[in-house]
Formats: sequence, structure tokens, C-alpha cells
Amino acid sequence: MLFLAVTLGFFVENQREHYIEKQRAKQFAASLTEDLKNDVSRFGSIISSREIKKETFNTLMDELEKPPGNQNDSLIFQITAENLLNRSNIIPSTGTYQQIKNSGSLRYIEAGIASDLVKYEGSLEMLEASFDLDDKYLIENVVKLREEICNPKYLRLKREQKTFIVSEPLVSKNVIIQLELYKALNFLQERNQIYIRQMTTTRARADSLISKLKKYYSIK
Repeated sequence: MLFLAVTLGFFVENQREHYIEKQRAKQFAASLTEDLKNDVSRFGSIISSREIKKETFNTLMDELEKPPGNQNDSLIFQITAENLLNRSNIIPSTGTYQQIKNSGSLRYIEAGIASDLVKYEGSLEMLEASFDLDDKYLIENVVKLREEICNPKYLRLKREQKTFIVSEPLVSKNVIIQLELYKALNFLQERNQIYIRQMTTTRARADSLISKLKKYYSIK
């Protein structure tokens, strides 16, 4: 009898722990789903802004291909001054996932979903590395080019949001400097396309995770 009582007690305790783990996993799953929904929304916004950036840079490159005397200096100045150094990046909602990892609770999550979460984390790390590479190139190369192309006096007035009357050339007509800017834009366009592809893949993984979490844990 004592043996049966001990065995039954162990069984009940095991079932209770299993129930608690299952409830905890569902709570984590619901929170993960919300985090992933936020990421998907941000991905969409950033991809859209990056597509706009691609078209803006194409416009600038088209202008630089023209003979210096036929170029629209105001357009070159505007794009170079306002858009050349701007870049958008994802700040993912990883709070729940980090909590799961740090607390050792990843074992509560269904194995296939847990594996997909690790892959998703890898995609986010690739996006961050890609952004850091672009940032390094901008700092080391494009910042100087921007200063060489745009009249620094007008850059300052624009930065200080002051109205100014153009009495000097807005942009440099030095063909070597313009060619260097064109080359830099080519590189930035390639990097932008890579980033968009990486982000599209990462968004697809987030969408897939949301579907799996909802289905497996019956989340509405």
C-alpha cells in the first residue's frame, strides 16, 4: 500500500508539473506571437522605405550620368544632403525569446517551433551584421563624399533649418568626385538589395512562426 501511495503521489506530482509546463509554454507562445507580429509590421515598413530609397538613389545616379552643365544641382544637393546617410534598420522584439532562453524554458516549447525560433534568431543576427557593414562603409567613405559634393556652407544652413539664398554653387562639378559618388551609390544599391532580400526572408520566417504558434497552442 505504501508503495502504491508513493507511486500515485509521484504520478500526480508529475502530472501537475506537466500541466504547469504546458500552461507556461502557452503563455510564452502567446507573448512570442505578439512580439513576432510587431516584427512583421516593422519589416513591412522598413522594406517599403528601403524600396523608396532605391528609387531615390536611382534618381540621383541618373542625374550624375548627365553632363555637368545639364544636371539639376538642386536635386543632387537635396538627395545627397537629406537621403545619402539615412538608413532604416529593424529593432526586433526579442524580450520574450530572451526570457525563454535565459530561464532555460526553451525546453517547454514544441521542438519544431523551438528549432524555428533559433533559425529566426540567426536571421536577425544576419540582418544586424549586414546593417553594421553598411554603417561602416557609410562612415568610412560616404560621409566624406557628401561633404565634397555638397557646398558645406549650405549643408550647415540646411542642418540648422535656416532659409538661404543660393549665391554659390550648390554642388561640386568635379568629375572625379562625382564619379566616386556614383561608385558609392552603386555599392549602396547592391547592399540595399541584399538587405531587402534578407529582411524578406526573415519576415517570412516570422510569419511562419506565427502560424505554427497559433495552430499548436490554439492562440486566436
